[in-house]
Amino acid sequence: MVKMKFITFFSNFKILPREFRKFFFVAKNHFRFLKLNLIILLKLIVCYFDFFPTEKIKNVHSKY
Repeated sequence: MVKMKFITFFSNFKILPREFRKFFFVAKNHFRFLKLNLIILLKLIVCYFDFFPTEKIKNVHSKY
């Protein structure tokens, strides 16, 4: 549905199909890049909590 709307929108401006494909390619790459950044951020957060888990620190203090 959305793609059809885009196609009609751009055909009204008579943009060449090649440029249209380029636009879609850039948009897809941009979204992929954003997804990669989000995944890296999530991994960093998970690693941070693995290195500094508050519960484990409390357990160690209670043991000694």
